Amino acid sequence: MSISKAPICVQCGKPMKKVIYGMPAGNDLDFDKYIYAGCIMDENMKQWDCLCALHEDEDEEAPAVEFQIVVADITSLEVDAIVNAANPQLLRGSGVCGAIFAAAGPGLDAECRERYPHGIEPGQAVITGGHKSKAKWIVHAVAPRANGDGFGDHVKLSNAYRNAILAADEAGAASIAIPSLGTGIYGWSVERAAPYVLNDGIFSTFSSLRNIRKVILCCFTDADADVFRVKVSGLRTGSEF
Repeated sequence: MSISKAPICVQCGKPMKKVIYGMPAGNDLDFDKYIYAGCIMDENMKQWDCLCALHEDEDEEAPAVEFQIVVADITSLEVDAIVNAANPQLLRGSGVCGAIFAAAGPGLDAECRERYPHGIEPGQAVITGGHKSKAKWIVHAVAPRANGDGFGDHVKLSNAYRNAILAADEAGAASIAIPSLGTGIYGWSVERAAPYVLNDGIFSTFSSLRNIRKVILCCFTDADADVFRVKVSGLRTGSEF
């Protein structure tokens, strides 16, 4: 007979959460009630678990990270690092990519060709100098392409955000601005991508950061920014996901 009432965690004294395996749809996520364990299933599968160990002494060990959502030209922001919505070849493109290459000048083209001649895969991120841009560093992150319904490999999408932020943190950046990756010509629906972008892509890095103290999600339109703001509000109240 399965247990219907959540057991109490012996470590934090609070009710545990039911563990869900597999890949639930974006609209079905409820982080307030469940822990999503992905598709790795073996003899160690758990029915109930608690994430309290991830937050032990969090306030003492790592200062808070400020998070902002803005609508702006990412190249105009006063931050240590900006993230390029890169193509896999790391070539000068259009949109955000084109604007960043234009601000940085031809030195960025040359560095990308020299250091990363074979490009990178979706979900990966690499860092270069900022060249003539305002930023000291430019992080190049590649989002996967979405399917026709505006959704796709959300793990690689989340990894693009995570790897970009972690690369900038490792370089020593104290602030970073990152665009809404994949929601342009790569076809991602902002509404469907937002839960993964925020939870698995951005907020999941905060406990690991040692240098970054400000993360800015820089959106192209007010409509996109409003979607992310609603999702963040829901995350804080436990009602949106």
